[in-house]
Amino acid sequence: MYLRIIFTLFFTFSMVHGQQGSMIGPGLWNILSFMEYEPRVGDNLYMNCDVVKRRLNRTNEGYNVTCDFEKDLDDSYGILIDICKKVDGGCKPYQILKDENITQFFEKYTNENIKQLLLLAGVDPPEFPLATGSYKVQNYMVDYCNLPPNCPYGEYEGTGCITKHGQRVCCVAAIVEFVEDNNDVCGYE
Repeated sequence: MYLRIIFTLFFTFSMVHGQQGSMIGPGLWNILSFMEYEPRVGDNLYMNCDVVKRRLNRTNEGYNVTCDFEKDLDDSYGILIDICKKVDGGCKPYQILKDENITQFFEKYTNENIKQLLLLAGVDPPEFPLATGSYKVQNYMVDYCNLPPNCPYGEYEGTGCITKHGQRVCCVAAIVEFVEDNNDVCGYE
């Protein structure tokens, strides 16, 4: 569940703080893969989120998400998202997003995807704070058309972390791409 939240935010801010130039335009997001987060010195990882991407049928991908929160996820937590853009020779630092209030951040930037995800996880009403406990979602289908429609085209790697007093307490990492919408799948034009 938390993974979807982080990557909705990642998509939002990749578009908002994107590069200028001819390589930007309307397109479609795709989550290519999730990677294991490699802990860093100073991390205090006491919350856990796991996501598995799977093919639901020939045309749809789904995500099974399990999160275990040892404490309530409320506005005393922050968020840190570190994004790099893949280029020849590696991954160029692209942007770092940081907010000390994760609740306001989610409510402002994640649109309907987060509400749907929370409902599927059994959170009713679908809002923060989230109580201590385990949350599980099966076969969640991301509404890619509800994500920001404009961004520089390319492949990105991102790590999103929940923070508490500057320490990372839960992190996920993924590779995503933004490609041209040649078939006008979402009707942006």
